[in-house]
Amino acid sequence: MKKLILTLAGVAMLLQACQKDSVQPKKQTVTYSVTCAHCSVYVTDNYSNAGNEQLAAKSKHFLVDGEFNYSFDNDTLSTASLQVYLGALAPVMPVKAMITTSDGKRVVLDREMGLGTKDDLITTTIYLPLK
Repeated sequence: MKKLILTLAGVAMLLQACQKDSVQPKKQTVTYSVTCAHCSVYVTDNYSNAGNEQLAAKSKHFLVDGEFNYSFDNDTLSTASLQVYLGALAPVMPVKAMITTSDGKRVVLDREMGLGTKDDLITTTIYLPLK
């Protein structure tokens, strides 16, 4: 009986020693980048007004004159969105916008926007699934 108990104790110690340490998942970093002469940018992140279900409360607003970059570590957001708004009377200008993640996902907007473009495009939104 002692041999059985010692054998079981030895097997239990071996099994415990062989268990892999739990691996913490890597944080996903989401980065927004925009280049425009003068535009408004609305971005979503998982820190803005958590728990508020109204669309306006789930985004942050920035005015961009030139270049803009914003990053955050995602742990709850399932889709990232970036809206570029030029204004009703904005002249034609090139707009470049991109959403990228640390795990290689990416979406790009590269076009002319403003009054005088096809359909007088003054606002557009790009989306990137994160999960």
